[in-house]
Amino acid sequence: MNRKKASSSSSLQRREIPNNNEELISFYTRSFAILNDALINPPNNFPLRIILDSIKQDLINGWKSIEERKLTDFDINKLEKQEQTFIKDLSDRIKLKDASSYKIYIDYLSSETPSEFEFNEHNLEKVVNFYFSERVLIIECITILIKMDREGNHACQEIIKFLIENKIEENLINLYDESSDIENFINQLKFENLNDKSIEGKRKGQMIEQKLIEQATVLDCLFMLYSKLKCESRRFFDLLNKFDSKDFGNNFRNLTNMPTSGFQIITRIVSISVLIVIQILNINSLVLTLNSDLIEELIDENEIMKIHPRFAASINDIFMKLSGNEPHHGSLMIVWSTYALLSKLEIDTTDLLELARNGRKANGLVYLAKMFDRDNSLLFYKNYLNEYFYREVVKGAISGVFFLYNFNTDPYPLIQEVFSVTEAVVHPNQLSDRKIEYMLKRFSEFDIELKPYSDLFVFFKSVFPAKIELIRLLNLMCFNVESTKKVIESLNNQKTYCMEMSHSDLKAICGIDEKNSNDWDQKASLLETVFTFSDETTNQLIPEGVRCMVVSQTQERVLVCFDIQTSGWKILFSQLLLVLQNKISIDNAQVRQSVHSFLELLHKVLYFGEDNCHIEMDRILREVLDEQNQSSMNRQQTTRREESSYRGITLQLLSNCLKYFSSFPIPSIPIDIINSCCKCLNAFATIVPVETAHHINLLIQKYHLANVLRQECLNGRYFATLSLLDVIYTLSNNHPAPMNNVYDMLPFVCSNIFSVHDSWRYQKLEERWLIAKKTLQIFNRIIDDSSWVDERKGSRVNTYGGRQLLNAFFNDSSLYQVLFLLVGLDGIMKYEKNDDISVVRDLLIESLSLLEQLLKFRQNTKTNDNITPFEEVLFSKLLGREQVPLITSIFEFIAYRHSQKLRIISCRVINLIAQLSESHKRLPSLVGYLGNQSTTLVGKCLYQLRSIGESDEFRVSMLELIATTVEIQRGLAELFLNCIPSDIMIAQKKTEGSVTPSDQLPKDGCLSTIISILKDADNLVSKRKTDVIKSALNVIYSIFQSGDHRSQTIKLLKNHTDFWDSLFHIIQYQTKKKTRANIDIVRSIYYILSISAVDMYNLRVLKSEENSSNGTENKISESAVEKEMFSKNSNILQDLLKSSIENIILSTNRNVSVIRAIEISLQTEAHRLGHEIHLNDYVLETNVDTDVLYDVKKIKRWEHGINEEILREINELNASVALEDAYITLIRALHSLFAVSIESTILISLSDRFYFQRLIEILLIGLKISQPLESMETMETAFKYMLNETKETTEFGENLDPVTYPLPIILDNLITKFHFEVSSMLANVIRKMITVYPLSEMENREYSTENLVKLSEILNVQVLRKKLDVCRELLGSLLIYYLELGTDVGYRNCSLLIPTLFHIVKNFDRNDISSEIALSILSVCVQITFTEEQANYFCNQLSEAISQFDGLNESNAKFTINCLNLILSLSFTKPGSTAIILNNVVTKLTNCTILSTGADKHFGLVYFEGERTYWHQAWRLSLKLVTSLLNSFDNPNQFRRNYADTTFGQMYTYLQQCYDFCNSHKNRLILGLTELWDKRPLTLALIEEVELTSMLVNALSRLKVLQELSYLVDASLIAMVKCIEAVKHFHLILSKVTPITSHERKLHDLEKHYKEESTAMAQAAFSKTKRIVKPSLSSEYHSFFHAEQSPFVSHTYQEFKNLYQGRETLNWNTQIDLTVFGTLQSLLSSIRNLTILPIDDGMESSVEPQLVLSIVNQTPNIRDVFRCIEACVDTLKIVSSSKYTGDINVVKTPTSSGTSTPTTVSPTSSTTSSERLNREQESLLKTRILVSKVVVGTLNEALHVSFTHLMLYEYLAENEVQIQLARELMSDLQTLYINKFLPTLKKLLSASWFFTKFGETLLKPTIKFMEELAQLNK
Repeated sequence: MNRKKASSSSSLQRREIPNNNEELISFYTRSFAILNDALINPPNNFPLRIILDSIKQDLINGWKSIEERKLTDFDINKLEKQEQTFIKDLSDRIKLKDASSYKIYIDYLSSETPSEFEFNEHNLEKVVNFYFSERVLIIECITILIKMDREGNHACQEIIKFLIENKIEENLINLYDESSDIENFINQLKFENLNDKSIEGKRKGQMIEQKLIEQATVLDCLFMLYSKLKCESRRFFDLLNKFDSKDFGNNFRNLTNMPTSGFQIITRIVSISVLIVIQILNINSLVLTLNSDLIEELIDENEIMKIHPRFAASINDIFMKLSGNEPHHGSLMIVWSTYALLSKLEIDTTDLLELARNGRKANGLVYLAKMFDRDNSLLFYKNYLNEYFYREVVKGAISGVFFLYNFNTDPYPLIQEVFSVTEAVVHPNQLSDRKIEYMLKRFSEFDIELKPYSDLFVFFKSVFPAKIELIRLLNLMCFNVESTKKVIESLNNQKTYCMEMSHSDLKAICGIDEKNSNDWDQKASLLETVFTFSDETTNQLIPEGVRCMVVSQTQERVLVCFDIQTSGWKILFSQLLLVLQNKISIDNAQVRQSVHSFLELLHKVLYFGEDNCHIEMDRILREVLDEQNQSSMNRQQTTRREESSYRGITLQLLSNCLKYFSSFPIPSIPIDIINSCCKCLNAFATIVPVETAHHINLLIQKYHLANVLRQECLNGRYFATLSLLDVIYTLSNNHPAPMNNVYDMLPFVCSNIFSVHDSWRYQKLEERWLIAKKTLQIFNRIIDDSSWVDERKGSRVNTYGGRQLLNAFFNDSSLYQVLFLLVGLDGIMKYEKNDDISVVRDLLIESLSLLEQLLKFRQNTKTNDNITPFEEVLFSKLLGREQVPLITSIFEFIAYRHSQKLRIISCRVINLIAQLSESHKRLPSLVGYLGNQSTTLVGKCLYQLRSIGESDEFRVSMLELIATTVEIQRGLAELFLNCIPSDIMIAQKKTEGSVTPSDQLPKDGCLSTIISILKDADNLVSKRKTDVIKSALNVIYSIFQSGDHRSQTIKLLKNHTDFWDSLFHIIQYQTKKKTRANIDIVRSIYYILSISAVDMYNLRVLKSEENSSNGTENKISESAVEKEMFSKNSNILQDLLKSSIENIILSTNRNVSVIRAIEISLQTEAHRLGHEIHLNDYVLETNVDTDVLYDVKKIKRWEHGINEEILREINELNASVALEDAYITLIRALHSLFAVSIESTILISLSDRFYFQRLIEILLIGLKISQPLESMETMETAFKYMLNETKETTEFGENLDPVTYPLPIILDNLITKFHFEVSSMLANVIRKMITVYPLSEMENREYSTENLVKLSEILNVQVLRKKLDVCRELLGSLLIYYLELGTDVGYRNCSLLIPTLFHIVKNFDRNDISSEIALSILSVCVQITFTEEQANYFCNQLSEAISQFDGLNESNAKFTINCLNLILSLSFTKPGSTAIILNNVVTKLTNCTILSTGADKHFGLVYFEGERTYWHQAWRLSLKLVTSLLNSFDNPNQFRRNYADTTFGQMYTYLQQCYDFCNSHKNRLILGLTELWDKRPLTLALIEEVELTSMLVNALSRLKVLQELSYLVDASLIAMVKCIEAVKHFHLILSKVTPITSHERKLHDLEKHYKEESTAMAQAAFSKTKRIVKPSLSSEYHSFFHAEQSPFVSHTYQEFKNLYQGRETLNWNTQIDLTVFGTLQSLLSSIRNLTILPIDDGMESSVEPQLVLSIVNQTPNIRDVFRCIEACVDTLKIVSSSKYTGDINVVKTPTSSGTSTPTTVSPTSSTTSSERLNREQESLLKTRILVSKVVVGTLNEALHVSFTHLMLYEYLAENEVQIQLARELMSDLQTLYINKFLPTLKKLLSASWFFTKFGETLLKPTIKFMEELAQLNK
């Protein structure tokens, strides 16, 4: 056969998510194991009727349908040799043909979770077991269908009817015959190939066991069939003969090679055989006929089994011939005799009664009772599905047995024995099925009213309390509230009292002669007591004269019933008290049984009774205690305090019982009573949890429970321990906050139980799993209910126990080691064939749940990256003999087929482990733990992911795991994305050419499954399975986010034909009203937009950068995103933005109303419940799921009795808030998409100005928020914001009602988050619009002004709300507008905004960027319009802002520097300088003594850790400010004529301030002029300080006041000499100046003289250059000389960081040139001001010069000035030469002087190489102009000084010698002028291209001046 055909015909085919029934049928009928699981737990998409129709013929054929399976055209010779051998071996083992064996092999591969298959003996065993399990499971499927039919399933009723019509009964009996012929089957087996006899024996044993299992399964099916089908007499006779021939299966015990498990199965076969007989006889129908007068419903005669007389005798003979040596014989004898008597067969009654007696002697009744004892019986071996039907049949039979006996005449032990069977059947140890609960209910409400139980009830009442069967019967009756009421009332009204005594004692109390006979039935009259006596066991008094009668007797003892009224409850309580008082011994069997039964009944009453049932018990117990008091006074006192003292007394009694009985010596502690007490406490834990917890805690502290635990450890059974754990679990569920008592129990549970339970001895292994499971349930419950944060004071509900417990698990190895063992359990598969499997699965789920909580806790509370011991063990734990890593074991659970919940929790745990391992880089990745199994395990996971029957919850968990691995686990992600499901993997290995092409997605892999999910979106949305779509898109988003690591995967996805179409189709759901409110849809669209943004970024921005760096300009192809979202007429993104904003605003307003309504309702509830309810106590924390605001479960848990309507409203609020948050996230994605489109050229090419304007309008409406007026009145008048009430037409139609502030805290945080996203997006859009469409080019600029007004109003409200992040973004938008509009902003807009800006400056965080941007805008406002009133306001506000000036304090220094910068810009205006003086700003600088020195670690340091110190920056700004204010005054000579002039008064005031400033900082000023040049290393900051100091000196000299500060004059002269020396030997100065900061080093290292800085960030790229500043070169150098880099930088908008270009952007050497020559120029100017004689003002007095330099002797002298002139001329020669340009080739034809200079706003990446070269050329021109201007200025000042001094020398000469010396100096200077200076300058003017162009303004005035000087000298 062609192997390819074989694979295609198998079940290993491609199965996507099904859309038709054929795929479902194919999936669920792969094997009967899968069908069996689906029938027991039907999945959501399970088409039961269709599947049953497809398999009904297989069910009829039974095993033949499996044995005759085969593939068409099968040829074994076409298989590989290894596979041929395997199939032949399989055929030998299962005795089938090769074709059928091959089909079995194929079916096995398709039914199991596929994995790599090896042809070995181990896998051969698996296939053989699969074949035999299929034989068993097909019969089990029939059994399940019959069970479902009995439960009313209509589809099953049809199939069962079909099976019955097609003789299923006969087929089953035939199968029984086949399976029971074991000896013949074994004899036919051949083991020729086996040489080892032990292996042969083992194989035989396996075959025997398999046949026994098949037989038991067939019998079980027959049992269920006869519950539906009436058996004919002949069939019954034949079947009975078959059973009898094999002793009902017991004969199989004699088989050789019988395994141990075989004997267990035989016991089950025997039990089911007996049950089949009981089922067929249907005794219950006969019992109902006996009660026909009490039953209104008619009894169906067809249900009654009527044996034909012809077979009656034969059948009776079979039962009569039973040996009676086996218990099952005895049960059959009793049942048959009961049936024969009740059905009145023509059989001798005496024989039947004798047969029943023999059956009882053979322990037949005991056998029936033990059949339902789960601890010992094997009736339920591996199968609990039919438990109800077993019990129902035996209950009916035992009901009939009661009719064989007379309650009054037959011995009481006989009645007891029969009742014990009823008790075992009706009252199981644990409820395992709802049907069992129904049976209990039926017994308590129906059966007890009928015979025999009604008579039995009366009889048991008559023998109470001597016999306690009444308590046991009442225990069966107690099932619900109604039945509990009846039980309490019945036991409370006990009309008789029974005692057991000897015949002699009875005669004595009745005054009868001892010699009288003991035949009490013959007494003619009632007996009567002759004296008073009491019952020692109950302390009950029997007074004299009470009538009595004997109700039952034996030869030794009698049961005497006394006619007195008693209360059964009082009797039982009295007996228990007597035991506790040591008046009677618990060793008495009757007493012990009575106490135990009473406690069991008390548990039932408390559990099922009404809420006040425990109060009734307290009242009865108090009366008992009162009656024990003999003193009437005490009785009165008790009565008076009854109401206040009896509550809780029953609970106290139970606590005392535990104390008393646990104090017994360890071997003799009555565990059964302890267990019953714990059950009662469990009931109390529900009713009064606080009191119960208190008592349990005391018992733990006193070690009473520890004693019980020790005895149970010795016994190996743990009934009391399990009950105690139930109590603690109930307390953890019901205890109100605070739960301190419950938390105090945790150390006992952890240390005494959980951490050591694995070392205990167990008779029953299931108890080990139960103990672990229950402790883990307690832990998980406490963790779920607890808060992970530290306990908050004043909170009633924030419990802390869960946090302490989690920390204990992290720190205590004895806890987490046990937990890891439970998580692994050394492989769950070994328990698959064990009764404990369900418990083990539950245990695994609980242990993984706790591990999940621990990992979440670690994730959310981790403070460092150190690995804890818990994590070390988690990542290193090895399990079992094979040493499998724990993580691998958990990973394997993801593909575990039998438990969906286990698969889901395993996914979540692995997800958390992946995140945890990523945070610890030294840990290996998860794929390393999986080892060589990684591909197989991932393949199994992918198989489960695409499995048809898988739940959506698992798919979501699996997809979330894959998304996590893509983000942080690269190795495992590679497997998930590139592997294929295991079944496809196996199929490909069986076919040729199986490798997936590299240009296709892996077949049926993860990505193919995701594409299928997206294609099926419409179907998933209609079925409300949108969370699957969201999770699938999350995986794709993670892939796109990975970038280069997943480039090939991204390419495959994008090339898939359905990928983009599916994504854009999902976006359309946002336009539909039904899906707009679906949070998963909103989040799905968020992922789609984010995917699109990432794709566009990779395609546009990064590609553009790559092209730019490579110097290429490759065309970028248009992506699918661009085609769909950015087409010419597409409004998708705008509509999404609009709908999102609209939904958020509407949701917020609606939620405000809902929250307020909830708060009002909670106030009412708080009054009703008696305590306050704070909703904020239930805000969701990080240890629970997302999309929930308030934890409704915790509210319901801690606020017991709260109105359900409030919970419903809170649930609706949760959903609404989660949806609102999802929309905010969607806006973030829209922002990202717009941002990418803004940085690329696509948006510009497809949009216009109106596109941007529409976006801005939408965003502005989203930011609008109204503020009640009364809450704003506290601020300044200009700061008030009034909501515009008029309706205006916008993008939203009529204006939305804005959100009103203030908001509830939760909503306030949400709306702030929303406003931040919108404001950030708005800033980007405004920036791009202004860049592309400058406002200066707009005809109508009113639109921008309107936006400016709206932004200002929005900013006002956000400032009121104190939302710093939102304000920061809004300020950035405003700054853009202010810079662009300039003076067009208008006086009114500035005036309205200025108070807001100052409010930000004064009240917001000074270190935040918001303050810097606010100061930036204020600096623009200064330039726009500035009045005297505004100047005063500015100064007042700034004075307050820097009132505590601390330029050396790092925390505030930056803010102070920004303020000083603003004050400096203010000083450049006339009103501003006046206001600064009047507000004494300089005085504040004067008073700050540390301003010029620094403090602490910065003391005296200009640089610290590679950066300029803050104090030095502040000092430099202070020097600038003082100088600027001095320069603000005109020539002071004019003020001397009018002393009343105001300006002169201001100048005089300021001069006093300036003197104070200089004197205060005298040392630093002198240091700056005299010593800083000598500092080593010499830094740029130091020479800049020298320059600023010299500028201050110059300003003082200009005002003719420098002489008042003589120390500055002296220092200036010294500084001048040093500067002249510096310019003379300039190369030495350049080498001495050392760069310190990174910026300085960068400039120093540049080879080019000047390089324009560009923005480093790619997203700041522009395709068009926007020039914000456009000065001409001819005028630009004026501003550049005095300009400084703006301190008002905005980190939000990088393009504005160099808005005011200053020296910081110039080349390193150029900056030094400008600084040194600028310093020299200022000093020379100062000397000139001090040297020139004053203008003659008409005064007669002579005027002397203030300063005259020495001619020769002193330093400095006039010749130093000559050297300065020479140095300046030499420098001008260098400036014009090529040496100054470095290696840059300068074009000799310069541009015109009016050419605009590009600014640093435009990055180089947006220009071509030629444009960049032109920019560099322009920069060089600008640099030369700047340097030339300063050098020429210095030259002019030197010329003026030299000429003036020569004139003064001659004027001041006192003799001829001095006159001659002055004339010689003049001659020397003239020689220099004529011979050197003038020729050099004229040559430069004519020969240098630079001075040819710019010499008109630079050199000609100087040349002319020199010529005039030369001529003047002549």
